[in-house]
Amino acid sequence: MAGGWKRYVTRSLAAVAFVTTSALLLCSNGRLRLTYRLFSRPGSHRSDIHGQKHSNTRLLPTNQTVGVDGDEFVRRLIDKSQKTFSPWKYSLACSKYKTGMARYRSLPLMALASFPGSGNTWARYLIEGATGVFTGSVYNDRGLADNGFYGETVSESSGRTLLQKTHGYTLLTEPTPSWSSRRRMVERHGRRAVVLIRNPYEALISLRNFAAGHLGYAADKHFLGETWSSWVTLKANHWRDFYMDWLNMTSLAHVIHFENLRHDPVSEMRRLLRFVGIPENKGRLNCIEKYPEGRFRRTSSGRQIFHHRDVFSAEHRALLDSAIETVRTALESGDHPPLPLARYKYYRPVQSRDGPGTFSGVSNTRRRGTG
Repeated sequence: MAGGWKRYVTRSLAAVAFVTTSALLLCSNGRLRLTYRLFSRPGSHRSDIHGQKHSNTRLLPTNQTVGVDGDEFVRRLIDKSQKTFSPWKYSLACSKYKTGMARYRSLPLMALASFPGSGNTWARYLIEGATGVFTGSVYNDRGLADNGFYGETVSESSGRTLLQKTHGYTLLTEPTPSWSSRRRMVERHGRRAVVLIRNPYEALISLRNFAAGHLGYAADKHFLGETWSSWVTLKANHWRDFYMDWLNMTSLAHVIHFENLRHDPVSEMRRLLRFVGIPENKGRLNCIEKYPEGRFRRTSSGRQIFHHRDVFSAEHRALLDSAIETVRTALESGDHPPLPLARYKYYRPVQSRDGPGTFSGVSNTRRRGTG
């Protein structure tokens, strides 16, 4: 009897030592902390956040992430049997850095939530470059996958991608859906998200340009008339409701403002790395600083109608300014970075001395990350 009890205690202690129940730890400072596989032990199992058991894995204890450099940390996470991508393959200094797929179900679900036209694809390029881990998507865009975003075709619930791109209901042509439906969309990603926010004036123009694809520009007629006006009204409400959902319904959210990302991508990537708990790799950040624009960007000729004419009516402005104020208040109450209103183009613009209908202050130079 005593021998059986000893064996039971020994096995219980072994289970405690070698079984981990979650890939997600929330530190006392409120940041997300991801810890990964350090070594395997035959016969050991863990149950992940998806509620399924997987063998031969053990998560790296949090205290053992201290002193581990970015390269080593990612090497322990990446599945070497999966294909990789080199975002800077033509650079002598940066070609050694690859992006890879995480081990199956080694990462928790977490959205990369943004209104379309907010630079999501560009942000993914920066995130993958900084972390070395693919991001995913709910859309399975073959055009992106064929250009190195290999996580695009991987199931969002596979646990192989760091973040999963979603635009939620904002691509629909109907009004904002019910509260319960919106909550389910947030819960689909574990109520965790990196939230990418862009000035709605520019986001709406960028989204409208998708009529000509990721890199093209829509014809001027798409920015005129009653069709344009009703579309702006619909999308302004979508922009406001979408961000209020992700700010209020998540249990953990990290906000990135597109304008800040464009101004200083390296600093924003450092913030993200601290949030997810991946050690900084200075070499990768140097490559981002050297090649910030990525593979998808629009090159403007300056001839598009919105460069020389204000395409937003007074009614549009009232609605968009109100939406901006609503989201600004939510960010402030949630202790998130504030809206960078000083960098908001089109927002309460100054009319040039040429008179009404001529918009001043819009750059005609090439801007990165608008796709």
